[in-house]
Amino acid sequence: MEEVSASLRAALLEADDEYLTGLSSKGTLNRGRKDLQALSPSAQAQGEELLVTLGAETCTLRVPLGDSACTCPARGVCRHLVSAILWAKAQLGQEAAPSAAESPAVPSAAEGSSVPSAGSEAPAREAPAAKEEPPRVSLRDFTPLLDYPFEALRRAMGAKRLSRLAARLQEEGLPPMEEGSVVTVRLPWEPAVVRLLIPPEHSSCSCHSRELCPHKAEAILLYQIAKGRLEPGELTAQEEEVWDAQALRGVTDAVCGAVAAQLRTGVSRLPPSAEGSMERLAAMAHSARLPELERSLRAAASMLGRYFSRSAAYRDEALLSVLADVFDRAQRLHAASEGELAVLAGSFREEYLPCPPLRLTLLGEREFHAASGYEGRVYYFWETRENRFYTWTAARPTIYDTPRRRMTGAFQAAPWQLEGTMARLYGVSIELRDGRAARGRRLSSSGESRAAVTGSLDPWDALPPERQYTDFSRLLRDLRPHLPDGPEADRVALLLPRFCGAPSFDRVSQTFRLPLWDAKLRRLVLEVRYRKEEQAVVDALERFAEKAVRRRKQSAFLVLCSLDGDALRFYPIEVYAGWGRHGARPRPASLPAGVRLHAARPGPQGAPQRLRFPRRAGRGRSDGDARSLRGILGELSGALADLLQSGADSLPPESADRMEALARQCEDTGLHTGAALFTRLGELLQSGRHQLSPEPLPLAEAVSRAARYVTLCRERLALDAAEEDWNNETEQNETEEEE
Repeated sequence: MEEVSASLRAALLEADDEYLTGLSSKGTLNRGRKDLQALSPSAQAQGEELLVTLGAETCTLRVPLGDSACTCPARGVCRHLVSAILWAKAQLGQEAAPSAAESPAVPSAAEGSSVPSAGSEAPAREAPAAKEEPPRVSLRDFTPLLDYPFEALRRAMGAKRLSRLAARLQEEGLPPMEEGSVVTVRLPWEPAVVRLLIPPEHSSCSCHSRELCPHKAEAILLYQIAKGRLEPGELTAQEEEVWDAQALRGVTDAVCGAVAAQLRTGVSRLPPSAEGSMERLAAMAHSARLPELERSLRAAASMLGRYFSRSAAYRDEALLSVLADVFDRAQRLHAASEGELAVLAGSFREEYLPCPPLRLTLLGEREFHAASGYEGRVYYFWETRENRFYTWTAARPTIYDTPRRRMTGAFQAAPWQLEGTMARLYGVSIELRDGRAARGRRLSSSGESRAAVTGSLDPWDALPPERQYTDFSRLLRDLRPHLPDGPEADRVALLLPRFCGAPSFDRVSQTFRLPLWDAKLRRLVLEVRYRKEEQAVVDALERFAEKAVRRRKQSAFLVLCSLDGDALRFYPIEVYAGWGRHGARPRPASLPAGVRLHAARPGPQGAPQRLRFPRRAGRGRSDGDARSLRGILGELSGALADLLQSGADSLPPESADRMEALARQCEDTGLHTGAALFTRLGELLQSGRHQLSPEPLPLAEAVSRAARYVTLCRERLALDAAEEDWNNETEQNETEEEE
């Protein structure tokens, strides 16, 4: 064979079966070796290249071998190129051997097959079996893989895939890798097999993509981490977005200016176009990648729309709370550093990250109807290993629905490739693998997730005794850290009441109430606000209460706790009849008509009559202080609502004196922060009367801080009042029993 260049000679001699498999595939390698037995190749050197003729096809071999070309129409490294590489390597091996002139051209023992010599028509003889050699150490330099730029890999993978990889590495560690002539990386979560070659552009993947696919990018990143070139923690650090500071400040300045102008003008003097202005600001926030600010602006626009349409659902306090949140968030974004921007900006769509294998059992479900045009059901699963709740939501749009097309939740198909409907998951244990969960432990119905039923499991056996609340005061202590805005999965609890009182219906607020008492006679009230969609829930609870006196069976309630204004609310998700009784199954609170529920266990004498009437809250020692605080907070909220309605420019002169008087009341009550805030507000109103064009931002900042302060005080007061009432009721009932 003619003389070839040194670089091509080295590449051909180094190309073993593993490398050729990485360039093409195992099948192409076997086909090329088989075809070579029936061919009589010839070669001609042309500079740095080698032309090999194989019958009707001509192959041009060059460095790197992946850039070689063939006259056949196949793309990439075809079987002709594989045959040409095998033949050329065998020829070079014969020239290097001392007995090359006396023996026919055959491939080396490492190739494991015979190759005919140039110009020979007879098939070559089999080479004698060689002794087994130790594993060949690769002489290839994989530095290009280690130096591959991270930005290119990040673009190929995408931000979501990169964050999922970081989560997998933290929980599962590195996947298996094999390093030889090529680096073989197996991705068990895809599944995919990537063979990394030099240069990296010639790497192959089981997805058959010739470009830098996400699998190849992921494999290169894993190799860099395995070699210590990159730390796993740097994946999330490198994921941070680059923010346009000028565009961001432009949006935040516009938002702060708009809110400040509305507070100086007053809602009563705003034109109807103010709603559209807030929508335009929301679009600007969307373009600047500020989703949380966008949501708040759209909420403000919706409330302004209710005001201009004279909707009964409009409330000054609600609009003021949203405007305060908008102004506060815009100010914090304006002053935030690059490290804080991602947290303050939020995300347009929450990412579902991989979670470890979960052992779940379904405990309850509730129906929801959102004003945004979606409805569905939220399912509550208990995880028996971690001892905490997970949720899964089945939602669908209702814009195209008609009354005939709507279906009940009983026909909801089970997720995670389970057979049957969700109703079959009650009373069983399921094992979920390759699951994904978002913040707040909200599970995804990803097609990659797999679940299997592992056996039967009663709910009272699934929950540990400490999570079956018979003491309502302990319930409040456990739920308090997650109120008011904690994840829904952390605000779910299972109650085992001692007594069940008589239900009542408030016609003014259209609210159904069912009181429950624990063993220490602490009262807790289940509340359902009447709507057409909640009719079945109310009917089921009424039937439940009818049996309270005649039945002696312990029942359980799965409830969702929330803070509504200055009151603690408990919504019934499920009612369990005969808790702990063998064979009992949970029955949803939204049962269809005709299905009967049992009641909670009555008292020793058939539930004392005094327990059947709700005890008036606030009979404790601090009742006067609580009423005083509620009154002051109501006055503070009313003063801010008047300012929102009339605007700072149209308030009467005595408004500044009113703010100062409220500040003195706050100081006398112990609300020192409130006193400072309303003193500042009074000073700004007083100084604004003597200026032609007062600066609007300081007033907007003072109003925003005062509104948020009042909201936080009301939330804290509601939690303290609930705990105080329960403690006072316990003391009073114990005193009555002693007497």
